[in-house]
Amino acid sequence: MESKAAKALEIFRSGRNCAQAVYAANHSLAGIDPALAEAVANGFGAGMGRLQRTCGAVTGAIMAIGQAEWDPADPKGSKERGYAKVREFTAAFEGRHGSSECLRLLGVGLSDPDLAKYASGNGMFTKVCEPLVASACEILGEMYP
Repeated sequence: MESKAAKALEIFRSGRNCAQAVYAANHSLAGIDPALAEAVANGFGAGMGRLQRTCGAVTGAIMAIGQAEWDPADPKGSKERGYAKVREFTAAFEGRHGSSECLRLLGVGLSDPDLAKYASGNGMFTKVCEPLVASACEILGEMYP
């Protein structure tokens, strides 16, 4: 059976963004179709629309956590459980990588087209982003065995 980290990397390498890769690879946790997960996460890559705020691997994981914890019969409890799990996930991710902010993790501003080309041409998405995508899935796997 293929790991969720391996599936996320396959999705990422196919041209999807980091948020799409993590969310779609964890579609069973989220309880939705992987194609829908990709559509929902479309704007969250590169720190949300290349704003380079919260890493897309993190936001993809947060979307999966939100759905995993959601119970429409208990919205207040769901919200609190979800918030606690998001804090747990973020602490683990930041513990491994030092930050959950895209710009700090990548070290190159992607909103500038020349810098985005530089990042791509120098394999930064492979060297930096792929391990972050895999790590997000590994952390989710530890939280939801």
